[in-house]
Amino acid sequence: VFPAPNDGAAFCAIVTGQGGAEQGNQQLSVFSDYNNMDHGNGAFIEANVFQEQPIVAGDVGQTWVFDFQAKMGNLEGQTTAIAFIKTLDPNAGYALTNFVTEDMTNTPTTWSSYSLSLLIDESLVDQILQIGFANTATYYQGSGVFYDNINYYRSDPTPAIPVTWGKMKSLYR
Repeated sequence: VFPAPNDGAAFCAIVTGQGGAEQGNQQLSVFSDYNNMDHGNGAFIEANVFQEQPIVAGDVGQTWVFDFQAKMGNLEGQTTAIAFIKTLDPNAGYALTNFVTEDMTNTPTTWSSYSLSLLIDESLVDQILQIGFANTATYYQGSGVFYDNINYYRSDPTPAIPVTWGKMKSLYR
């Protein structure tokens, strides 16, 4: 796991010139780990860019919402892309207990809005909740998708939690 945004050769970068008035001057570009030499061997490299938090008892009964805008970058060949909310149970070897996704592989070349949500129940207390973006690519194929206006909040009147991409992490498998 590495801090994000990265240097532009792997996982993600802050870019300019991809947004309109609603997106402002900077956007987040998420793409494959092109530093991973297994691309050349035909391996499918899954790269994740995410923010995480522990789930606590006070979260039970809340619906957490992940809203964002996206537009197509340069997906090529067999590349796929998703946005996600997932929960992981560290007491069970980090087993995946929820995986809410939006397929971004065919997002349009114009900005579109998306929303994912997850209701937190008692079984999720002490687990880890992640929100983020992932793509899977091989043979160094293009894999970029642009994201902006990212919001993460509870559905009750509590103020939104600002997503700070500098505190995000990136990971490949």
